[in-house]
Amino acid sequence: TKENKNITITSNKLDIKWKYGDDESAANLKGTTRTLDEVNGSCPLSKGLISRSGYSVVDDSLAPIINENGTFTPASQVISLLQHSSRSNSPKKGQSSPKRTSNNNSAKVDGKNIELDIYFFGYGHNYNECISDFLRMSAQPPMLPRFAYGIWWSRYWAYTQDEMLSIADDFLSHNIPLKVFVVDMDWHIVKNTGNDSSGWTGYTFNHELIPDPVGLIQQLHDRGIKVTFNLHPADGVWSHETMYNEFAKRMGVEPDPKGHIKFDCEDPKFMKHYFELLHHPLEKIGVDFWWIDWQQGFGEQVDPLIVLNHDHFMDSGRNKDKRPFILSRWCGLGGQRYPIGFSGDTEIEWESLQFQPYFTATASNVGFGFWSHDIGGHMKGHENGELYVRWLQYGALSPILRMHSTSNPFLLRLPWQYDRETEYQAIRALQFHDELTPLFYSLGYIYHRMGIMPVRPTYYIAPEDESAYNCPTQYLLGDDIIVSPIVTPKNTLTNVAKTAVFLPQPTSIEDVTNSNSAPMKSDTWFDFQTGRQYSSGWHMVHGELESIPIFVRGGGIVPTEVKKRLVCHVFPKGSSSFLLYEDDGISSIDEKKNEEGGRSFHITHIASSFEKDALAVTFTSEGVRKGIVEDNREVLLIIRNVRKSAQVTSENVEIVSKKQHGDDCELTIKIKKYPCRVELRKLDGICIEKVGFTYQMLFNYLRRCNLNTHVKFVVYEALKAAPENEKVQAVMNANLLDEQIRIDLLSEIGDFGY
Repeated sequence: TKENKNITITSNKLDIKWKYGDDESAANLKGTTRTLDEVNGSCPLSKGLISRSGYSVVDDSLAPIINENGTFTPASQVISLLQHSSRSNSPKKGQSSPKRTSNNNSAKVDGKNIELDIYFFGYGHNYNECISDFLRMSAQPPMLPRFAYGIWWSRYWAYTQDEMLSIADDFLSHNIPLKVFVVDMDWHIVKNTGNDSSGWTGYTFNHELIPDPVGLIQQLHDRGIKVTFNLHPADGVWSHETMYNEFAKRMGVEPDPKGHIKFDCEDPKFMKHYFELLHHPLEKIGVDFWWIDWQQGFGEQVDPLIVLNHDHFMDSGRNKDKRPFILSRWCGLGGQRYPIGFSGDTEIEWESLQFQPYFTATASNVGFGFWSHDIGGHMKGHENGELYVRWLQYGALSPILRMHSTSNPFLLRLPWQYDRETEYQAIRALQFHDELTPLFYSLGYIYHRMGIMPVRPTYYIAPEDESAYNCPTQYLLGDDIIVSPIVTPKNTLTNVAKTAVFLPQPTSIEDVTNSNSAPMKSDTWFDFQTGRQYSSGWHMVHGELESIPIFVRGGGIVPTEVKKRLVCHVFPKGSSSFLLYEDDGISSIDEKKNEEGGRSFHITHIASSFEKDALAVTFTSEGVRKGIVEDNREVLLIIRNVRKSAQVTSENVEIVSKKQHGDDCELTIKIKKYPCRVELRKLDGICIEKVGFTYQMLFNYLRRCNLNTHVKFVVYEALKAAPENEKVQAVMNANLLDEQIRIDLLSEIGDFGY
């Protein structure tokens, strides 16, 4: 109780000293928030479960309780339960054991203290372990269906049925494999309801726009596209709905031609008919999942968003052959149980894009792994092709990519509605996201099974390095990939954009998905697009519109899929591993083996090992391959930055072809048997060193600059002629160059970071 002032926790090992009442908010690393609606730039975030002080405290005293039978005990009754908990520590006979949700309120009601329900998270700076333990305690996150990692189309627009099918065909004709079509609220009647309804809530098709709902959904399914419809449930059920009379009858209400049945998520009777009459019939004609767009406040007893997320998610899993799945807002701690979240209606500005990488990664600090943003921004603001492409590139490097905007004819989202360069780069980003599906799907499995977040801030692997806390626009994908999307416009003088990236040194806290015997990580990083090498530390990276800064640690493995073939990029100068998870992508997850009557799944453990003269890649197998992975599987191995004359040997692998593409060796192999191995060897060093700023890079940089061509020529020749140890001074003395250009060249030639 609050009267008990002598609760203390001490850990000499973790350097923690805490007593009840201490506030660690200043050192807290933050969590996430319910919505980004109408946010332009950044916004405040909730407390997280991790802190630079080494501990965090959550007061859960006033959170409602989810009972095992699916009902909710509201906060007012929780108080009573807490006050009597000392007299009865177990539920009465027939009473369900409760499970908590959190809203982070303080434990005080009407000015009076109550008994407290407090969680203390004391993990020092082992952030991975803290979040993993929290997920084990509050529920492991579910496994997403594979289609969720694909490309989503959404727009608030009153599309006709034919227009929706035309958009779907446009994606496919541009070789963009659209996976999800989101139908916003105009699918139902919104006007001329004949009653006082605003049209915001609805469940009856607008047949003027969609004359054949069954045919529409079937035709989208025939194109390999899943379908979700928007829900605004807050306004209940009105008399114009086709199921109103039956709903009224079941609720014991006399039907009224202008009648209205209020929404009441705390009434089990209402919620039963809510699903059986309003949603299940639409699911029978093919609606794959629901977008729950709750915007109407927090409720008096129980936050309706918690109830809607829980009930919709559980209802979507009633078919055991299908994974439960919803699109909704974050409902507080424990919200990872109900994936996925949509962040809301941001304004279309560079500042909004700059905030989203930080926002998504920081959500890891409350165990929430999947945010879906309105890629491109939602409303207002200033839109142009460059901002659109940069937003799509960020989306391409996020697990979920969903384009969306408000109802405004000037807000374009289809790539072919822009100029040719924008269209080309936008399509390229969308296709790249699709290729990364094996990476995202495997990270989702690791999140589901091991509690390791799919997107994490850099300080998760470098907690003692101050720089790791000061690079908010970059994040980790797994242990070996750092993404630093460009989130600022190009400079009009240099005609390139830039981003500062921090590449951490290896630490003992890494290898969270590997065994303790795994070798120390590499200190070398590679630009995924160019192959350029970087050492740990700060770097300023410049890029044209096609540049997507992705950095892979030496030894890192990046699995992709191109034309339904597994493609693995493997980088030298280090040893590492990757857990590649595969299954049918939709069946309900359990952990039984196929022989025991459970589902089929397959895990390929891919490992790289490097020494000066050799690089080897091994594949081992776990699980059941039948129906998931074909026999004699063909894999394209792209070994990056290796010498053309390297010799190839293999075990249990057929080498189908070997090609040198630039500095990369492309090996097409067929796996005959597991385990198997491929090795490349070259005496006197196998790796091509791609270090530093080359003359070609200098030429390309000056070519892009908005400078007099004679000045470009003079500066280029002078820098070429300068000895290596005098180039930095030569740039500083180059009075013909604008200061901004000199600074950029210094950051590249001298590699001074920022």
